Amino acid sequence: MNSKQLCSYNIPKLIVSSDASSEGIAAFFNVNKEFNSCYKNLTELEKSYSSTWRELYAIQYALHSFTSLQNKYLLWQTDSYPASRIVKVGSSKIHLQLLAENINDKCRSKNIKLDVHWIPRDKNKIADYLSRNIDHDDWQTTKSFFTKLNKNWGPFTVDRFADNENAKVKTFNSKYWCPNTCNVNAFSISWEGENNFLVPPVYLVPRVLKHMQVSKCKGTLVVPYWPSAIFWPAIVKENNSFYEFVKDYRFDDSKDCLQLGNHKNALLGSSRCKSLLLSLKIDFSQNE
Repeated sequence: MNSKQLCSYNIPKLIVSSDASSEGIAAFFNVNKEFNSCYKNLTELEKSYSSTWRELYAIQYALHSFTSLQNKYLLWQTDSYPASRIVKVGSSKIHLQLLAENINDKCRSKNIKLDVHWIPRDKNKIADYLSRNIDHDDWQTTKSFFTKLNKNWGPFTVDRFADNENAKVKTFNSKYWCPNTCNVNAFSISWEGENNFLVPPVYLVPRVLKHMQVSKCKGTLVVPYWPSAIFWPAIVKENNSFYEFVKDYRFDDSKDCLQLGNHKNALLGSSRCKSLLLSLKIDFSQNE
């Protein structure tokens, strides 16, 4: 019971690299010339833990995020020697031991053979860069506001721009690999046949509208009320009326509808944001 082979060896099928900074954790691997990465802004509590804890957490989070690692023999690279050691032999510190146990439990459940190696920091530059690449769009709608929209214009079937910590619908797409995501990069698939809940980063709003049009789909788009924004002409005509694909709309105070995620310096969701929030019920499904 609870056994592990100590002397087995196989040629690794995949190389994964991970790292942790003071702000975030990240990991990546390449397979068939495709770059796969996961990233997470750390919470204030997670930032307060030791660097070794964060490095172990990066390994744990990546194992839970990457679905394609099942049944693989992995060479895992980290620039934290203590983390590489603890995964193999455990730790006398309970909070580190629990992470090591979770890592090994995940490997057993997914038939993953994990070989964690230490590498110098200058050999782990990509993972180091990713871990420091803060997600500045880490904000979300409140649960109460989502409930109102879902009651009036739902039920929503897919949350297109979310992660495992802020998704409002069980089925969601994410920017990076994360636990339980159904797809990375929402624009890589059609949205047809779904009632889409759409709270994208502001700079992506024009692309969201174009993708909805091409997919001939419907959904609810939540954007700040910014008439000077680049996306505004895409939803409002010169006579200040909405285009025909907007079937309904509502205005709300953003401070009652948005909240910050783990990144506390974002504008939307903070007390610094004074603008209204505009929600649009959009339907391209009837367009020829």
